[in-house]
Amino acid sequence: MVNTLRALGTGAVCCALMLALQADRLTANRAVPRAFRAASPPLPVFGHRNLAADWLWLRFVQYLGDHRMRRRLGYTDSYTFIESINRLNPHFEPAYLLANLSVAYGMGRPDLAERLLARGLRHNPDSIALWQSRGFVHFLYSGNHPLAANCLRRAAGLAAVRFGAAGQLPANQWWALAKHLESAPAINWTRRTIWQEIYANAGDEPTRRAALAQLGTLGVVPTADGRLRARYPLYPPTGYLKSLANGPPAP
Repeated sequence: MVNTLRALGTGAVCCALMLALQADRLTANRAVPRAFRAASPPLPVFGHRNLAADWLWLRFVQYLGDHRMRRRLGYTDSYTFIESINRLNPHFEPAYLLANLSVAYGMGRPDLAERLLARGLRHNPDSIALWQSRGFVHFLYSGNHPLAANCLRRAAGLAAVRFGAAGQLPANQWWALAKHLESAPAINWTRRTIWQEIYANAGDEPTRRAALAQLGTLGVVPTADGRLRARYPLYPPTGYLKSLANGPPAP
């Protein structure tokens, strides 16, 4: 009897999700189902919250991949998507990780990205990727460099403990960045380097424009032929590049 009820519940959830997907096809440009904006899950999940979260995750991936709609409407529904997914499944790490790209950057709301990542770390406190992502939100967007440094140190420590020698290289990189966030020249040099990489590898024009706007605050301007020119040099502080390879000095 219990197995029968469980099977019926699963079937009901699948039917509800299929109906929702059919409705989405009829209104393809409305990426977030209206009901998901409410305070509680709209679908009759019957305890199958992870299944509903997986369905909404697929809709979010489709939403991000619709480049024409993103150019027209931006990323305005990103926070709603991620918040809804992780309300259903607070341990679903991939959704939190998109807060950096789609909320802090896409929506221009690092405060909302911080809210999502802080919640993610409450439920996944040993996630190296979440600590790293939270650190970069504050390093690149909010300007809270002490919090960024603390997050990157946590990521470095977890990587070194969990993976040993195999995790030492990324641990060294995060430790070095955290250490040199205490120095304004290091902050500006590293931010310029990262935004230049984003600009060079951007696959769409909005990303290139956003990177160019950030680079403008760091003394980099475009030339007539589309290249970048630095109006003044920035250098990594003494020992920075060496510490990337060697890690923190012995106490």
